[in-house]
Amino acid sequence: MEQMFDLVSLGELLIDFTPAGISPQQNPLYEQNPGGGAANMAVAAARYGLRCAFIGKVGDDFFGHFLKETLQQVPVDTSGLILSRSHKTTLAFVKLQPNGERDFSFYRKEGADVMLQKDEVDFSLIDRARALHFSSLTMTNAWSKEATLAAAHRAKLGGKLVTYDANWRPLLWESEAQCRASMLEGLRHCDIAKLSREELCYLTGEEHTEPGAKKLLTMGPRVLLVSHGEKGSRCYWEEGRIDVPPCPARAVDGTGAGDCFFGNAVAALLQHDFSIQKIDPQLLREALTYASKAAAYCVERKGAIPAMPTPADLAQV
Repeated sequence: MEQMFDLVSLGELLIDFTPAGISPQQNPLYEQNPGGGAANMAVAAARYGLRCAFIGKVGDDFFGHFLKETLQQVPVDTSGLILSRSHKTTLAFVKLQPNGERDFSFYRKEGADVMLQKDEVDFSLIDRARALHFSSLTMTNAWSKEATLAAAHRAKLGGKLVTYDANWRPLLWESEAQCRASMLEGLRHCDIAKLSREELCYLTGEEHTEPGAKKLLTMGPRVLLVSHGEKGSRCYWEEGRIDVPPCPARAVDGTGAGDCFFGNAVAALLQHDFSIQKIDPQLLREALTYASKAAAYCVERKGAIPAMPTPADLAQV
């Protein structure tokens, strides 16, 4: 019998080079960390206890093999991961600010993650899953955009829960117009979307989240999770809103914290048979409260995937 999955995540899997001190010659040192928003999402949900699979592409190089092995150790199923001999694994260099916030420099032109083609997607993984996750970052290239939207369409036709991360990275787009249009297109293919307050304001032109959220809820998603960083998060749906306070944390590295938050929120909802057709506010609140605790754990540690907690980890803090 073929394995069934709770969540399949499609998108970017890459190397984050994160600051790791200064060399004896006084040069910055960087540590090789596994990352990528879609992969982080799968790992967060798998660490929660869900059965997860990943669809994407990395280079057939030592970075790509390291990333594949990292997912398998979690474990996340990698039968949908392509090892490309034509394209290299994408790299991202992270600069950390004193408060844990980050700036990124991407080495991604024709990187493997954005060269995923529609005919390389294992749609049977989506058919055997309860939910599909994707983000805007695989829509920066025409081929991977086609593959991403085809996957989202397949999931929708199959009655799967579809989750989406807007994940605004302006430097990865050819133009501001392409960036905004594609990010909005992703919203039209999902049930639950996660955005930062800045992303919501950018997409709607609204200065405040309330009117912006109302606009986006007319475009496709039934639920919006809006992160406010140190101020916590808000959840919007047609009939209501929930405010979730932040968990106190001494931020060291914010890399992957948003993915950790979203992955744990979705995992908690799936664990309790959340229905997008009949939204349970109490279940939403409990899931987001747990996710907030998970994100606080993540920011207190370096790296993205290495910092994703299990329920046992959170029980000890």
